[in-house]
Amino acid sequence: MARLIKLQLFIALQASVMVVFIFLVHNRDLQLYQKSQERNKTELNLNQSSILIISSWRSGSSFLGQLFNINPNVFYLMEPAWHVWKNFRHSSANSLHVEVSKLLRSLFLCNTSAFDPYIQPHSRLNRNLFAWALSRALCSPPACDAYDYSETATEEACSEACGSYSLRNVEEVCQAHTHIVLKEVRILSLEPLYSLLKDPALNLKIIHLVRDPRGVFKSRSKERSALNFDSNILYNNFKEKRNFFRYFSVKRDYELLEEICKSQVNMYKQATQQNHSFIKGRYKMVRFEDLTKDPLKVASDLYEFTNLTLTPKLQTWIYNLTHGTGDGGKYGSFQVSPRDAVHVSEAWKTELSIFTIQQIEQQCAEAIQVFGYDFFMSKDKQRS
Repeated sequence: MARLIKLQLFIALQASVMVVFIFLVHNRDLQLYQKSQERNKTELNLNQSSILIISSWRSGSSFLGQLFNINPNVFYLMEPAWHVWKNFRHSSANSLHVEVSKLLRSLFLCNTSAFDPYIQPHSRLNRNLFAWALSRALCSPPACDAYDYSETATEEACSEACGSYSLRNVEEVCQAHTHIVLKEVRILSLEPLYSLLKDPALNLKIIHLVRDPRGVFKSRSKERSALNFDSNILYNNFKEKRNFFRYFSVKRDYELLEEICKSQVNMYKQATQQNHSFIKGRYKMVRFEDLTKDPLKVASDLYEFTNLTLTPKLQTWIYNLTHGTGDGGKYGSFQVSPRDAVHVSEAWKTELSIFTIQQIEQQCAEAIQVFGYDFFMSKDKQRS
């Protein structure tokens, strides 16, 4: 009996040693692979540019991202940090900044192994990347020969035709483009991005999209349930204020907006501090309202900032997208579709009550001032 127990312990010990050995080998191989990817990035494509679009929820960032996504020189991914937040849903937004920064750096180096902690080994296909089918590069040859992305492409059509290739293929497609553009709403501070801005391998530039807080609130109100997952994590930043009744109250919506306004202002201040010389020439702030009123001018400025060419075909596409006849409602609020962009950006003036506007202006007074918006003065002005 004692001999049998010793034999079982010996077998268990050997198994444990083997598990540790496999883990160490896998970890070593993963590190070697990551270093190889970084070396490939710096040796094979020194001129590849990294562009990060940062914004907040319901601020028009999907529209701005699409202006880059449609460019054939751009490899575009929408909100990869969704995977981080989804796997740490009980954390606070600030506590996840480091993991988000690591993920972004890897993706700018065309290294999809950064998704390994968030996607199961048997699921590492393009279809398991958040919103992958909105990426032109992943819905066109050579990524997918069965489908060719066009100006009228839909997420559903691409998903049906192209959703079954490996993340390794995603890396090859990424490496074939001159510009990598990632769009992200889950960043509340520039500090975790400082190392990326200083990294010569990335050649990173940041475009910061802001929107009038009253417009943000109006849009968020229509999509409260869709934003609930993100709102809970954001709310954990100031959970000491939380109580049961407030958690499900309108007051919570104002508090969330206040947190968003604070983060947008802080990022702008961090980017424009004189002692941050490493940011100089690498940051550009743009207002959603300016983008909707003069989309061709703003797009031209952003393309110049990122060293891209705005062709006549792209100009026509941008004009048509922003001069539609509706508000995009039938396509879904998260879909980029032709609409009256100016009407969308100013709808809060007629749809929000005076009381709501005044509450927002109290919560976000600094953001309204810093980003150059006017305060509400009278009911007549609101309805004009």
